[in-house]
Amino acid sequence: MAEEYHRESMLVQWEQVKQRILHRLLASGEDALDFTQKSEPSYINDVGPPGRSSLDSPEMAYARQIYIYNEKIVSGHLQPNLVVLCASRRRAG
Repeated sequence: MAEEYHRESMLVQWEQVKQRILHRLLASGEDALDFTQKSEPSYINDVGPPGRSSLDSPEMAYARQIYIYNEKIVSGHLQPNLVVLCASRRRAG
């Protein structure tokens, strides 16, 4: 009973604090809430030619196992063990 009362009291207190914060933000004017986005440099041109990957062959092998894993999950098959898939790739490669 005391815990329930304490919990309710904390919720009421939090709601009051939240309302005060919101009112102060609104009262400070719209200029204070400027959410304009600054443009950031694009790294799209830093990528190699299309169809080519920057992964080396071991990374590509693991990426392939992740792809197979995801395909099995999406198609609704029994979920394979990702660790076993990658470990089998490590032994094979």
